[in-house]
Amino acid sequence: MRDAGLRIYGKTLCKMRGALLNPLQVNCDGILVATKIMSLFEMFHGDDRQDKAAQARAWVDHVKGGVAIFLGRGPKGCASGVSHRMFCDGRAIMVLPSIYTRKQSILSSPAWKQVPWSLEPKSATDNLVDILVDIPTILEKLDDLQDETDVEKKRKRQEALLQTCWKYDRDLLAWFISFSPNKVADNFEHEPDAEISMEDIARTHTLNLYWTTCLILYNAMRRIAVSPTELPARIDPLICCRNIARSLPIFLKKNSGLWCLSIVLFPVGMALRFLSVEKDSDEYSRIRYFIDHGVQGFHLGQFLNSSRRNASALLLHNSK
Repeated sequence: MRDAGLRIYGKTLCKMRGALLNPLQVNCDGILVATKIMSLFEMFHGDDRQDKAAQARAWVDHVKGGVAIFLGRGPKGCASGVSHRMFCDGRAIMVLPSIYTRKQSILSSPAWKQVPWSLEPKSATDNLVDILVDIPTILEKLDDLQDETDVEKKRKRQEALLQTCWKYDRDLLAWFISFSPNKVADNFEHEPDAEISMEDIARTHTLNLYWTTCLILYNAMRRIAVSPTELPARIDPLICCRNIARSLPIFLKKNSGLWCLSIVLFPVGMALRFLSVEKDSDEYSRIRYFIDHGVQGFHLGQFLNSSRRNASALLLHNSK
């Protein structure tokens, strides 16, 4: 059955290439749906017995392909219908290549933050992702700062960048307060057989995006600051990892489905990236336990292993 699925997948890829070259088909919503389905197939069934890195590499290619399709349509083409819904749902994942390359994302431009919502109001998740898409710019400026050789120029750029980070921190705190996270906090410790609603899953996913955004920002702030002691105790990536770890029982329940696995990949991957130097921590042990022993953890662990083998494929193992 697996081999039959791979054959169908290969045929679909060939048809997709032809459709992308056909001006009458390239703007069809079916192209977006097919791209999403193929990325999910690659995530859970695309392991290559010979090339262990191929799975993550192919998945990232699908993500980049989806970005290219949306860019071809332009911001106005993402303002309504299926295109709008899929753009909103996929925007957090589409910023991943920019986080990996540590280069500003085109999705952070004012047009891409405003025009797609000219006909529809933004949700709480949309407002949060508006902050997330700016994070690659922080990483790019951090790299530029490290390359600065003039001491005085470096000090001024360091101060300016830290102030920019504080601005995003204030935005994140304001978002957190407005989101009323206490409504989902109790769901983190559900028993394995407890019923969890789709609303609980969706809200916990949004909260995980918050902790992931904070994780990347706080890690950058610690590197920008002259001394970690000048930052308040709450600016701690480990706290973010702890909250992500607490959410795993929801996403890795045996009846949660592949969709839950797909949306937890980004938070878990970023948490493990940070915890790679904190392997003695409770947070690392908790995440590894759910991946290694959870009913749904196998596919997640398999994909993360593929990403480790392909350093150019995913942000999780960026050395910077």
